[in-house]
Amino acid sequence: MILKKRLFILGLISVLTVGVIPPANFTNHVVSTSVEVEAAAKNSSVTSLAKSVKKAYGEKYIPNVKLSKTEIKDKFLIDSNLYSSAYVEVPMISAHIDTLAIFKAKNESTKKKIVSKLKEYKKEQIEHTLQYPSNLLKLHASKIYTNGNYVCFIMLGQVNRSVEESGDESAIIKAYQKQNLVAVNAIKKALKK
Repeated sequence: MILKKRLFILGLISVLTVGVIPPANFTNHVVSTSVEVEAAAKNSSVTSLAKSVKKAYGEKYIPNVKLSKTEIKDKFLIDSNLYSSAYVEVPMISAHIDTLAIFKAKNESTKKKIVSKLKEYKKEQIEHTLQYPSNLLKLHASKIYTNGNYVCFIMLGQVNRSVEESGDESAIIKAYQKQNLVAVNAIKKALKK
């Protein structure tokens, strides 16, 4: 109940904010839908992988609201019958878009469906939602990473203020992509244990 109230308030703030801030228009960027694939260890859980990612980012880890299966379906259009477990966290404050989503697909077929839904989600967010300019660049840099039956959507980290203030969009995207590798490396390391 409290989470629903929080989400309602955040949604209301988002709607009010969108009416005040003009949308950014970055038409010169191509939506990248590359997926990194690796083989995973068998004894990991989505929660332990998320803990490894949080530890790697430390205080720079922003997401703080864990989503339920229903909220995951609402956000990503991913049915719970496609995964055996999931861990998805988003920020409470809608001005931030940092997101960590880790799914353990039931099999190869459902893994492909989850990857497809995450690609659709990323494309939809870039092309059809109003975003703060820096958030749009972070969306472009977001990463879909697979390792065995684990499928991850990673949109995390902070970049150096001087890079952001440079106005060089490609440099900012590259800096955010580098930040996402912190999560990828943490997941790889956790799966090797």
